[in-house]
Formats: sequence, C-alpha cells, structure tokens
Amino acid sequence: MNSIPTDILPNIFSFIDSISQLATCRLVCRVWDLFAEEAMLGRKIDIWQIEKAWAFYDHLVQKPSKGRFVKHLDIGKLDVGTHELHRRLLRLIFTSNLEILKGQNCQSDFYDEMIRIAKESPAKFRKLKVIPHPLSFTGSYRDAAMLFKDTLQDVLVNDVDMLHTGEHDLKYLKQFKRLTSFAFYFSSIEFLEYVDALLGALPQVKEIKLYITSAADEWAMERGMEYLDQIPKNRSLKTLKVTTESAAIICVLMTKFASLESLELDLEIENIELDVPYAVMLTTKPVPCLDYSFMVLKDDDFMRKEDIEKVFGMSAASITDVPRLVTNMFFGDRIENDTGVYAVKVKRTKM
Repeated sequence: MNSIPTDILPNIFSFIDSISQLATCRLVCRVWDLFAEEAMLGRKIDIWQIEKAWAFYDHLVQKPSKGRFVKHLDIGKLDVGTHELHRRLLRLIFTSNLEILKGQNCQSDFYDEMIRIAKESPAKFRKLKVIPHPLSFTGSYRDAAMLFKDTLQDVLVNDVDMLHTGEHDLKYLKQFKRLTSFAFYFSSIEFLEYVDALLGALPQVKEIKLYITSAADEWAMERGMEYLDQIPKNRSLKTLKVTTESAAIICVLMTKFASLESLELDLEIENIELDVPYAVMLTTKPVPCLDYSFMVLKDDDFMRKEDIEKVFGMSAASITDVPRLVTNMFFGDRIENDTGVYAVKVKRTKM
C-alpha cells in the first residue's frame, strides 16, 4: 500500500463516494489517513443535528487548516441555541474552496461574518454557489448575496418587495448571472401570481424553494377544495422544495405546479399518528421523484419503527431515532425523560 505514489492518492480517493469506505482507508497508514481525511471533508457533510455540529466543530478546531478542504456543508436549521456555534464554525470552513453552504434561519451577524472573511481573504470566492437562507430577508443577507452575485446559483427573494414592487426584485434577481433557483417565505396566496411572473422573466430557473408560513396554511384551511380549480396552472416549473408545518397547502401547490418532476418536502410538525404524513404522500403521487421528510413522536406502546415500515413499506428509506434538545446560547441538552422522535425519510424515484 505504501508503494502507491502519494501524488495519485487524491485521484484514487476521488472515485470513492462512501464516507465509511474513506474512513476505512484512513486506517491503512499515516499517509493514507491524511489524504483520505481530505477526501472526506470534500464530500457533502450534513450537520443538521446539534450533536453532529459539535463533533464536526471539535474536529476542525483542533486542525483549523483542514477547513479549506470543506466544499459542501449543510448546517440545517439554526435556532437561538446554535447561532454562536455555527458562527464559529463559519470562521473555520468559509474559504475560497467552499462551493455549497446550505442552511436556514441565519441571523444578520452570520452574513456580516461571511462578508468580513471574504473581504479579508487574499483569494477570491469564485466557486461559491449557495449560501444559507436567513430567517427573514435582511440588509446583511442582501449585501452578502450581492458580494457573491457572479457565482451564486440560489438566492432568497425579498417577499415584502415582491408583494409591493415586484419589478424591483426582478431587477435584483437579474444581477445573478448564474441563477438557477430562488426561495421565499410564502405567506399569501398572492405569491403564486408573482412566481409565474418571475419564472416567465427568468426562464433559466427551474427550481424554487417555499418556506410556508402559518398565514398561508390558514388560507388553505379556510378556503377548502372548491378553490383549487380556480388556481392558474404553471407547467414550466420542474423542481419544487417546500418546508411547512401544515399539510393543507400541499393540495394547492400540487394543483398549481402541474408538471413537477421532483418534489422535496419537509413536514415540520411532530406527528403523533401516521394519518397526516401518509395522506400528504398520496397527495404528491403525480410527482415522479419525491424526497419527503417528517417526524413522528416515539412511543414504545403506540409508535415503533415497525409501525412506520408497515404503513410506508419500502418507500421509507430511513427511520432514525433523534433526541429532542433544549438549547442555550452554545450548548444542546437532551430534554429530560423525553423518548425523542423518529425522523423519517421517504423516497420515490422515477422508474
């Protein structure tokens, strides 16, 4: 093994997609350990659970120079208790080699830190395609997005401007030359009209992300099914990503976007039973490719993994035990005597 020239080891490891296999390669010898670790850091890394985030931070803070190998990181949804952790992590991984940094609910100081690092860096950020979305559209987010407008492929739309001065936001979006997707907070059914206008003016965009607010969910609940036939259909959008706490709006979106090829759906509520998650899956049946996530409260007597598998069958790609946490400004603690939840992922692929 040691006779393999070190200059070709990066090429060899580039053909290994499995993180676990790369981890095994690290055990061969000290030289392999070095190059396999760099390859692992260059893969997609998901740290949406706070325990994973802590472990990743602890690893990098001991070897700060390793942060330059990170290319694709998903930090998940931030809350009050994780902002400081992720801001410190940003200082380690935000380099000119970073391509994708996904996340939600970031605060202004996160983007201020991002801008500061980029401006102080001697290297240009020419590879950055995605940055996290804020909790709401802010000046700091806009400044960060504009700083990387030559490379970003995804941006959050100012939902307030879109409702009142849609043309203004269109001018903003047209500055992003590589734009292929956009996102916004969906609080009113009026947004559907602006989505049609934006997609018409930006034909290169084939994917949008909707963060459904409680106001939009209430609209769907109040109107009822008879309103679905009145919604103008959009047949240009191919990929839709939705985060919502209610299933009611899904019928509206399935009616609106009639030619979807791919749907990524995150149902955020903690379900006690499987009726609602299953009904949602049936609603999305016309879409060939589905990536569907939801949570179910664990209960050794009434809700077990076997029960979920029985309802969703082979579609349940993964069922993971997840402890629920309470967080302070920097630490996450398990809720005392809490049984946790099952994080369920359901996948459907085009045959």
